[in-house]
Amino acid sequence: MPGSLLRRARSRVRSWLIDETWAIGIVDRPIASFLLRPTLADARWLPPPRGGYLADPFGLPDQDTILVERFDHAGNLGWLVAITPDGALRDPQPFDRPLRGHASFPFLAAIDGTVFCLPENAAGGRLDLWRRDPEGRFRPVATVADDLPAADAALFPWNGRWWIAFTDLRLGAHDNLCLLHAETPGGPWRPHRRHPVKRGTGSSRSGGTPFVHAGELYRPAQDCGSTYGAAIVINRVLELSPDRFAEEPVARIAPDPSSPYPDGAHTLSAWGERTLVDAKRHGFVPAAFQRRVLGRLGRLPDLTTKTQESPA
Repeated sequence: MPGSLLRRARSRVRSWLIDETWAIGIVDRPIASFLLRPTLADARWLPPPRGGYLADPFGLPDQDTILVERFDHAGNLGWLVAITPDGALRDPQPFDRPLRGHASFPFLAAIDGTVFCLPENAAGGRLDLWRRDPEGRFRPVATVADDLPAADAALFPWNGRWWIAFTDLRLGAHDNLCLLHAETPGGPWRPHRRHPVKRGTGSSRSGGTPFVHAGELYRPAQDCGSTYGAAIVINRVLELSPDRFAEEPVARIAPDPSSPYPDGAHTLSAWGERTLVDAKRHGFVPAAFQRRVLGRLGRLPDLTTKTQESPA
């Protein structure tokens, strides 16, 4: 009993004092190279912004522009922005209308000359597909689902159909993989007959860009077994149809212990001949601690209506 109380006390103190800070890394090699060289030792890390961090990077093809989640520790909220490869802000609102509440994981896919974006907006309870217009803005083109808290959704074509891999937060935060499929990006989108198609914290939740190498489909996923975003696992998809699914893990990309961010990694996204990644460190974050203290005192401002139009 005393040992159990001590562990609970330590856990509570840690939850008050320790937070995650994520950072984006750029690796000068293609995503398929991680199958044989699963390391982040050669990543170039961008410093996090003051009072927050950048995570979930996805690069626009043939451009020096990266869509990311910009998280604010004081507000405990994330929104989507566009940055340059050196971390400078390029566009504070790349979407033509705001995403209400927390937004993250701005998944990008360039397919047949069209750039699609599938941002996570689970707090809004819907999943929308966006397309980049000639002016460089993202505009919604289809509502995939209007009552679905989907986390880390990834869009990809395979065997003549379009697929979306995601985690259904109603079933769990880290331990399920679900699939939707359609004949065209505009839908209608239908759930896989084996919903969910996979269970387990080790390699279910999406972790980046599905890619094809040597004729085989690979799917990055998150290893959340020991902590959220502990590492990235690349799965080889063995079977994928509207009523069948099977995959196997073939590579695990752990955070680099010698880097400034040794405590986790959860995004691996293709960016032409480069790859974007993110990783985290655990430590004391003054802004997050202050938010908790103000919350306990009842002085925390109401941020429930915050949108991408007012990120700061």
